[in-house]
Amino acid sequence: MKSTRFFMLVLSIAVLFVASTVSYAGSLDGLEIKGKAYFDYYHDISNTGPRADGQENAFKFRRTYLTINKKIDDTFSVRFRTDADRKADDKLRPFVKHAFLQWKNLIPNSKLYIGISGTPTWANSEKVWGYRGLAKTVWDNFKDVTGASVSATSADAGLALKGTFAEKMIGYHVMVANGSHYSHPEGNMYKKFQLSLSAHPSNFIIEGYFDIENRDSEFKNITMKGFAGYTQDKLAVGGEYYIFTKEGDPDDLTMNALSVFGRYDVTETGTAILRFDMYEPDADTDDNETNLIIAAFDYHPHKKVHVIPNIWYYMNAGDLDADLVGKLTFEWKF
Repeated sequence: MKSTRFFMLVLSIAVLFVASTVSYAGSLDGLEIKGKAYFDYYHDISNTGPRADGQENAFKFRRTYLTINKKIDDTFSVRFRTDADRKADDKLRPFVKHAFLQWKNLIPNSKLYIGISGTPTWANSEKVWGYRGLAKTVWDNFKDVTGASVSATSADAGLALKGTFAEKMIGYHVMVANGSHYSHPEGNMYKKFQLSLSAHPSNFIIEGYFDIENRDSEFKNITMKGFAGYTQDKLAVGGEYYIFTKEGDPDDLTMNALSVFGRYDVTETGTAILRFDMYEPDADTDDNETNLIIAAFDYHPHKKVHVIPNIWYYMNAGDLDADLVGKLTFEWKF
């Protein structure tokens, strides 16, 4: 009942958010409503690894999105997006994912975002990966695999500037945000500073990323990433490497992650997908890393409908047994 009331509250906020812009524009011109959902059937094929919890199989909505975009004029537009997941508890609960004003060309060839907007942390690599409905990118997936937090999120509240120069050969995305993620209030006086610089020669993208956030007056978190990707016609390949340093007393903690992936359109309605990830929650400790292989085939009878059988094979360090999970993933959009 509480979840239903909260959903109605979120929906009401969305309607009021859009209604204010519609009132300003005087019409529904430029209004876009769209949605997306990820739905899985999964089966724990192995039962001796650390991820085997006795639940052999289940159907599950993993995420659901509802997005409302409204163009006010050639300079201003707004977005309101809700999402739903089970991170808080076992119930599928909605929350606000995006709520921003976009201001175009305040600086030439740029967009300023005011409010809750997407961060630059894995935006470029996720675009080349192209299969968020199948799996998060490696840094987004780090806590799910290892249980260790790397203080990263796909959206946050703050100010962001995104744009290009040198005839769109160079891209940038700068953000100053709370660092508390989109679903939590700010908990201290410090802000998170994020910077992505990317080069786009032909069909390639080469990106460097850096962020820094003070946890208190003495210690801070620092993330660095390198990413390279290539897309052309039926093929896309990419690789990224992250280093995260959490300053502490007496010792710093360093976490690393690596991901390489590729996808190829075998037919007009079929795409083969392969990915390898390495997760290391403590670079100074032996036998704590996890390697993950994801193999999948995407059958897409329509560009907005995907049926993806996939296998996840976790290779755990030390004496831990491997985990093998089979999934059938459905993704649809409207």
